[in-house]
Amino acid sequence: MPFPIDKTHTTVPAAHGRDRHTGGNGTLHVNALSKRGTGLAAAGLLTAAACLSAATAAPAKADTVVPQQEISIPAYIYIAPNGSNLGDWQRILDAASPDPTGGASAPLRTVVVNFGSPGGPGTADQPNVDVNKAMIKALRGLGVTVAGYVDTGYFSRNPWQGPLPGEPTNPTDWLTRVNTQTDAWYTIYKGSGLNGIFFDRAYNGLTKTPGAVDCTGAADYAAARQHIQTQWDPNAFVVANAGSITPQCYADQADQVVTFEGTLAGYKSYQIPDGTAYAWMKDPANAARQWHLVWNACPTPNTVPAFVPPTNLPPGTPVPTTTTDCAGEIKAAVAHSRQVNAGDVYVTTLDQNGLAGDAASTWKSVGNPWAALTTYPSWSSLVAAVKS
Repeated sequence: MPFPIDKTHTTVPAAHGRDRHTGGNGTLHVNALSKRGTGLAAAGLLTAAACLSAATAAPAKADTVVPQQEISIPAYIYIAPNGSNLGDWQRILDAASPDPTGGASAPLRTVVVNFGSPGGPGTADQPNVDVNKAMIKALRGLGVTVAGYVDTGYFSRNPWQGPLPGEPTNPTDWLTRVNTQTDAWYTIYKGSGLNGIFFDRAYNGLTKTPGAVDCTGAADYAAARQHIQTQWDPNAFVVANAGSITPQCYADQADQVVTFEGTLAGYKSYQIPDGTAYAWMKDPANAARQWHLVWNACPTPNTVPAFVPPTNLPPGTPVPTTTTDCAGEIKAAVAHSRQVNAGDVYVTTLDQNGLAGDAASTWKSVGNPWAALTTYPSWSSLVAAVKS
């Protein structure tokens, strides 16, 4: 589906239809969340027996293998005011569009948009707001859920990472900030079809006490979600990026949880713990509530001649002579995600610095794994693996 834009103007006709932070324990986004209401949010610290059972028992695989998955993408990809850099976005639109040969489109579920600096909705008067609106309309016209990025800063509850300079230092002030960001997203982009919010740096209740999970913070996410549903959209799709295993009390505060975010090397050993708090993660009925984000998929890649379709890069962009052949690694990552009950998955060759790790790195030096789409043909390999 070609993106409808006249590149001689800074506005775009309507179409149809922060950086990441590492917790002090070395785990990306040690955080949490999932579906409606929880009776555990006010319970505070889980019982010692339940916590020990949940956090220290031997890992176990899901009860069954996920038969079919979808791709969801954290697309922190800047769009120029005149739409001159739509290469990655066009690939996303193309994948979600009906295959002209009659085949099925890519199973694309959610795209997270992040238009502000350093992150969030930005402002209503920023130069590229019209093209941002048009992109959301185009994605929604293809049936893709579009969620706006909101940093929650763990609501200042992460024992391994305190507030960054200039951030709130208590849950009350964080909730005000989160609700303000949510209001800005819907004020600017609701008319374009925005229908969800992505809570980044979401706390998951893990503590420095071995086996203990603190459920107190679940109420923070319940309040933030309630604000979205009562003020803007009762059917809004809410995602929480915990980036790690997430107990039930937090999982019940969002529709979906990112329960893994990290490198392919780390992902190979990822398993779901036993215990009551994590039983929801192994239930096949909850596969669609779990999303896994895997980066640095090719730390020691093989290089092949680059083939870049016309829509992949904007005119005038230098084309690399080689690119990464990651089909095997990506297929293995997707297979593992099915074994651990992840209904949604995204795998990228980019690393924490945004580099692809091969001769094509210079054209993807973007600052983090999510600020550009995975290198081509790795995107095609991911689509093929998920569709298989």
